[in-house]
Amino acid sequence: MGTKTDPKLVSHPASLVMIGEISHVMRAQGNPTSTSTTISASEDSPVVSGKYVSVPQTQIGIMDLDSYGQLTDRFIDGAGDKIPENIISVTSLDAIFCPYNNLSDDSRTGPYMPNWTSPSSVFGMGKAAHSVNLNPFDPFNQLKDLKSTKNPLASDLWMSGGHNIAYALNYNSKDTGFTGESGDYPNGTGAPIDFNFEKDHFARHTVERVGIRGVGLKSPMVLTGWGYDVNNLPIPGQSENPQSFHPHASWNMKLWKSGPVDLRWDDNRGVWTSFRNRLYLVKMTNLYTPPSFSFEVDRSNTRDQYTRNAPSIDQEYNSSEDIYDPEYVAYQNNSNNQNYYEQLDYNSIEYPYYEAFIIRESDDSSVPDRQYYATWSNDGQDCGHITNPCGGGHGTSSIGRKILVENPLRQSFDVGDLAFTLYTGRQQRVAANQWTGGSGSGASATLKTNAQGSGYLEISNAGNGYTTGGFATIQSSGCGIYTNIILQFSGGALQSGTLLPDVGLAKNKTCNLNIYPNDATQDTELLEIHWIMQAEFKSQQVVTHVESDKGILQSCSMKIQTQGYKTCEWCGEDTAFINN
Repeated sequence: MGTKTDPKLVSHPASLVMIGEISHVMRAQGNPTSTSTTISASEDSPVVSGKYVSVPQTQIGIMDLDSYGQLTDRFIDGAGDKIPENIISVTSLDAIFCPYNNLSDDSRTGPYMPNWTSPSSVFGMGKAAHSVNLNPFDPFNQLKDLKSTKNPLASDLWMSGGHNIAYALNYNSKDTGFTGESGDYPNGTGAPIDFNFEKDHFARHTVERVGIRGVGLKSPMVLTGWGYDVNNLPIPGQSENPQSFHPHASWNMKLWKSGPVDLRWDDNRGVWTSFRNRLYLVKMTNLYTPPSFSFEVDRSNTRDQYTRNAPSIDQEYNSSEDIYDPEYVAYQNNSNNQNYYEQLDYNSIEYPYYEAFIIRESDDSSVPDRQYYATWSNDGQDCGHITNPCGGGHGTSSIGRKILVENPLRQSFDVGDLAFTLYTGRQQRVAANQWTGGSGSGASATLKTNAQGSGYLEISNAGNGYTTGGFATIQSSGCGIYTNIILQFSGGALQSGTLLPDVGLAKNKTCNLNIYPNDATQDTELLEIHWIMQAEFKSQQVVTHVESDKGILQSCSMKIQTQGYKTCEWCGEDTAFINN
């Protein structure tokens, strides 16, 4: 590959340092009639009005650390406060830069290189920028098909687009089939023959877009300078007039602000972004409602059915389950009123462990990507309605869509209601009543109670390998038994179990148990926490005036939009109109 060089004579790139010096320059005015840049003390070329000032000026350079030590004396002014401690800063380049690999596959990047993150398949990404269309080596994802064929130059994707980066390390010896220049490289015909993209394309008619090892800016990045603060006030400002910049703001570095840039990682899109409180349209799925409630009575087709039973069955935890839309279930389970009214008795319906799910984000437009808005078809895109959930409703993936909600206005909701929420930037882990892994398997048991409410454990399989012991959970939350279960193991097998308490329990119950090793890992998922901003409004017809004149009944009404809790209608003592 070339003539070998004594390594002692070569400065390793990692020993390079960046040097910043705040030097000073003489800013002065010469003779306005002269074209000379030379300052002269002669009478025919005086400094006009004696105007001159010493202005600080930044100079940045790069050298190896040994050379810096030998040349330190060149920075020393010695006069006044212009000493190295006051005007010179030095740092290695890794304070600003860091290597990365734009592959997301750990097996091909090894244990050290930071990985590129692919965007997830999270619902609601819409037209948002993400790590695929922002890949500088494949802008707009336009080169994804370049590796498939040797396209003629007239229609070659690289010739008509591509990127303008000169070169980068763009091969990986860990790639399957890589055997040098004659190998079958995954992203082209043969391995790259040159790190210069233009040269490599000239020879192979293709170009590498993934598996590139480049150098990126290191986070957290530190910025130093002037500008505006979060209150839209100038920084640095005048103490006597904060609305205006300090007169020296543009050049006096002592007045500037230095600090890290506060960027936040968005795992859905695989990008660093400035934090923003995102607005969402969501649907409520799990609320703190009493066993019987009387919301939404307007939808009943028979006026004597006001009280409804709340959902009573806790749905099992499953982090990758499909979306559970209670409104969909309510309509489908109400065969008599299907497509018009929802059912009134929710007693047999499950409720999920999460509190709401995202229908769409505010910037995820449902309007198709075309030049004109089609009035009739696009007006029907009312995302959230049960017949048109926009982007997926009941039965679609819940990954990335389940959320927890906080309700600062204490607004009342019904299961299935729509609301606008604001992402708080906070997240909380939700723990499931299930565990995975650990030492031991095969044990099974049943918790039973007799007619007096005394409980005991019935072991059906002792299992094996429970070297760290184990614990039990009740499979169904509807079992109705609340007690501590203490298991005893011997030789890695389940021997017996006791209950505490073992009396005063629900009578004549049989509850299947899950047996887990003590070293098992509890399943959890990280859910976003949202604030409820505004719930959906309901249409309400209000009678504002009633009178009878000469046997003719006249009434006036007004239609209003209401939001929140409403009481049942009261129509006197007719028992057909009163709750049971």
